[in-house]
Amino acid sequence: PRSRTINLSCARNETMGFHLILESPRRSYKNVTISTEAITAESESPNPAVITFYRVWFVGVENWPGWYLKMVDPKDRITEVPDLLIPGSAPKLGQPYELNAEQKLYLWVDVRIPRSAPAGRYVSAIHVLSDRQLLANVPLVVDVTPLVLPDDVGVDMLAPVHLQKLLGHHLAIDGEPFAPERLIRGQPLYDESIQLVHNTLRMLQDHRLSPYLTGFYPINKVNEQGAPIVRWDDYDMVVEDFLAGRMYPDQPPVRHWMIPFDEKFPNPPTYDPFTSPTYTRQLRQYLSACSQHFVDRGWMNRAFVLLPGPGSEQSHAVSTTYTKEAFDRVRLCGGVVRLADPQFRIVARMPPQDLKPYGWEDYPNVDMGAYVNVWCPPAQFVNADLMYDPSFRSQDRWMMPDRPPFSGSLDLISPDTFERVIPFQADWLKVTAVLLPEVNNWSEDFSQRSPQAQILRTPAPLILPGQICGLNEPLPTLRLKLLRRGMEDLAYVRLCEQQGLSEEAHVVLNSLCRYAGLAACGAHLADARCDGWVQNVDWWNAGRNLLSQALLQSSRNPLVRSEDILATLDWQRFLDATQEVRCRPLGVRVQWNPDLKSDSKAFFNLDVYVSVDNYTRSAVRPTLGFGSLPMGWEPASAQTRMEEISPYSIQPVALSIRASQIPTGTDGKLKIPLTLHTDGGEDRTLEIPIAHISVSRLSQPPVLDGDLADWPIGIGNVVGHFMPIQGESSESAAGPVSDGVMGLLAADKQYLYFEFHCTTTGRFAPSTTQRNFIRQEDSIPTGEELLEILIDPTNGRSMSPSDLYHVVIKPSGVIFLEHGIRSQPQIGPVESGTTEVEGVTRILDDRWIVEGRIPLSAFGDSAARPRTWGINICRFNVAEKQYTNWSQAVWNTYNPQSLGNMTFGN
Repeated sequence: PRSRTINLSCARNETMGFHLILESPRRSYKNVTISTEAITAESESPNPAVITFYRVWFVGVENWPGWYLKMVDPKDRITEVPDLLIPGSAPKLGQPYELNAEQKLYLWVDVRIPRSAPAGRYVSAIHVLSDRQLLANVPLVVDVTPLVLPDDVGVDMLAPVHLQKLLGHHLAIDGEPFAPERLIRGQPLYDESIQLVHNTLRMLQDHRLSPYLTGFYPINKVNEQGAPIVRWDDYDMVVEDFLAGRMYPDQPPVRHWMIPFDEKFPNPPTYDPFTSPTYTRQLRQYLSACSQHFVDRGWMNRAFVLLPGPGSEQSHAVSTTYTKEAFDRVRLCGGVVRLADPQFRIVARMPPQDLKPYGWEDYPNVDMGAYVNVWCPPAQFVNADLMYDPSFRSQDRWMMPDRPPFSGSLDLISPDTFERVIPFQADWLKVTAVLLPEVNNWSEDFSQRSPQAQILRTPAPLILPGQICGLNEPLPTLRLKLLRRGMEDLAYVRLCEQQGLSEEAHVVLNSLCRYAGLAACGAHLADARCDGWVQNVDWWNAGRNLLSQALLQSSRNPLVRSEDILATLDWQRFLDATQEVRCRPLGVRVQWNPDLKSDSKAFFNLDVYVSVDNYTRSAVRPTLGFGSLPMGWEPASAQTRMEEISPYSIQPVALSIRASQIPTGTDGKLKIPLTLHTDGGEDRTLEIPIAHISVSRLSQPPVLDGDLADWPIGIGNVVGHFMPIQGESSESAAGPVSDGVMGLLAADKQYLYFEFHCTTTGRFAPSTTQRNFIRQEDSIPTGEELLEILIDPTNGRSMSPSDLYHVVIKPSGVIFLEHGIRSQPQIGPVESGTTEVEGVTRILDDRWIVEGRIPLSAFGDSAARPRTWGINICRFNVAEKQYTNWSQAVWNTYNPQSLGNMTFGN
């Protein structure tokens, strides 16, 4: 803004993209057009750089997934997402534009620097006109460095393109969609179809993806003896130049191509195809024919067979698809493929290891090593150490994108860094290819032309039908551009490694991407850490710039040392922002101990659990110490010196305090200071939340009628000040998002009583559907308003959610109890409660109220229960799509360690 100039620095073989936003505060303009001057060097020599403009089209979002509620701060959540990119030359929705007063026109600009561009400074200008009147003239300066980004970054982004969907959404004959399984020379629209296919594959290659066609097959017939007769002429005409690298001289040949075999082709019988001798024989013969043809054409080194079965739908509800029966079918299919040709690369989209150690107790582990030589599981199940173990039976290591925090995301709602991080995560996990979801996963109802309808499918497609703007080719999305940016970030890392700057490359990679895959799991698969990468896009840009500067500095002075480069001011700013040693609260367990007495006062033992996360490139040995504590509190040790923590790793620790009493104020919580000291670093102090209430014994129980007037005044048994589940630790939370919950708990010898007020913004209109279950996404209940009470009557130290009692309360009056937590995948057993929970709900204009009781007998033998229980209260506010909880649990409310505490009075 200060210079009124757009300044870019690009390597050769790099595309730099940026937003350009036009706004006019006072008046409107019609017929607004954008143009650029020819980009020329200061020496007046022409530059082959290409500048492309797109209009950014916004897409509405109605629902936020569970991971989004966890990882995106409420102030940053959006309902209108900039995503679809419409070329400025498009017949519809392209130029000229209309710029209305007090509105913004969002544009995306690509500046592509080809490999052949000479290094130097180039100048151009962006002109904004309205009816040929110049409104703005913005200089554009591009410094092209002598660096050349490599095409091969060590990770291939495999991008399946479904042929029939591509054709059916762009071409039609006599008003009917044209969507054949085969393209045959001489048929109508053949030339148009070939051009559409080639333009689509070229666009994906330009974005550093490795595309291949699905839903596209040769002609396969069966002779009188039942043997297949496969005709490849028409198939080869479509793919030959592409596979040979002749289609685009400036692009390398495609490295991966799927053998034309899937769940639909060759046509299988309706039930259990791989138990049918006839089908398996014909399939083996067909695949043998495929093998021979690919060998004859010199394509076999790029061919792979993708096994159907679990993972083909790329659904997050894996526990419903990863069954023993499904795995057995995959094994049978793999056996047929192996018999057809032992040299086939056979790819399976399932975990290669047993997942029982990660809490999935009924995981159907099936040994597939004899039938699979390329494992491609969802990122959640990728173990970097296992995948890179020399004894691991895998010809290659692939993965599929999952969802945060296990990997970045291609979903429409994802913030910018969530796409950009995927190539870094693939490199961190030591995989060589990422199998993307179908990039044109569009509806098979070809009448649906709305991008809104197409883009809200799951998973969100990276390209969209172009007919909305009058084009017979697909449109890119902003997510596709961000994924390309991530691939070019990785290209800088790879170039640094090639030029002897491995330390700088790994510092940037590990600073921005801390962990991924199975490393994100905490105690089990349903318990995940949520800080696997830096989410501030500015530091991603800074990391890319630092690697570029390091490469240029090294080229000028080959003897420059890494320690000198890393010691510069820009590098130190980057490291200070992205590398840190942090202390993260995990929970506080309180135990009432009547055996410890002083001045006739009973004592409490407090176990404070924290995690020290070393996200730096050096080992540290931190010291922890409490600050000023309430009167009568005594820590077991004034200072706790921890064991050494390796770079980029975490270490939990438990600290003990003895307290004569626990003051809790008006919301059942207090905070105590904890200081983290590291040698050579600044001390950091965070506040540890302690959630504790004392439940009084009622002499007269309340009547369950929804009228709360007969409840005694709450003193020490009030819960309030609810906090959201956050992707970062509560240390960074400035305050509550919603104080809309206030409750009291009490007890007598038979029951635990509760009453809660849940206020809302605007008029409250609850769902009246009577469901005795809840829908969950990533340990977040979604879909309808509810309260949860989580209870651990042993106040033990188990990390399993199966130990928790789970009470669910809905405004509709549905109240139920279960032992254990339902999850995907299921972690531990779940038992429906046999004890009835009594309760009454009332709906008012701005709130809903519940009053109820739970028999203490529902929680087991009273003699074995301690005086202090673990407890947490959680609310999903459906109007604000906000999940909050009382104990201030971080990342997962169903972790018993994160519960608050409830002590029963005498």
